[in-house]
Amino acid sequence: MSLTIAAISGVVSAAVKYLLTSKGLDTAAQKATEKIGTMGGEALINVGKNALTKLREALGQRGDAAKKAQKALADVEDDPADVDYQQKLATELDKLAAADGQLRTLLEQLSAEVEKVNGKNDVRMHHQQISGYAQVGAAVAGDVHGGIHLGPMNFGERRTVNMSDGDYAEGSLDKREGAFVEGGTVNGPVAGSNSGTISSSSGQPGSTQPDGTTSKP
Repeated sequence: MSLTIAAISGVVSAAVKYLLTSKGLDTAAQKATEKIGTMGGEALINVGKNALTKLREALGQRGDAAKKAQKALADVEDDPADVDYQQKLATELDKLAAADGQLRTLLEQLSAEVEKVNGKNDVRMHHQQISGYAQVGAAVAGDVHGGIHLGPMNFGERRTVNMSDGDYAEGSLDKREGAFVEGGTVNGPVAGSNSGTISSSSGQPGSTQPDGTTSKP
């Protein structure tokens, strides 16, 4: 695998997580461990502990050549919550690994362990940006098992645009062409036969209708 500063930072973060948890400073980590379960919690703790132990040994074996990295590691152990210390350690490890094949291999192995555990305990998140009138109650990313219940959807104000061949309304589509009925009135040309009764309240018996016909009493 390709060793990047981000991968090294992941190893440092795992060691930091172990330090914070072991010192009782990371309440969030403790709650996450309880939520994930015993096996998952142990895996997270063990990976961080192993990373810290291996880094101590590797830097100690390199003596003065790793003096800056040793100092950075000591600072992290003293104050694991300090982000600057964490970044400094990752930077120093990256510098050493560039000219030290064995250290590079070690960091790659530790990074693979971190990624494996993170993959098992991955919490999928989804960011959704909604604008305008749309209202969304919840968004879920990842695998969904079981039934899905959709609540009411609000498309906001309905705006109608008049068109030559009908009306178009945003939100619900109402596009009319040809003959259609609205409020009991037939609009548009109608051809064919009729079966049943057609009633009309327009005019009086014997009066002239708008179409020129006369209604019979």
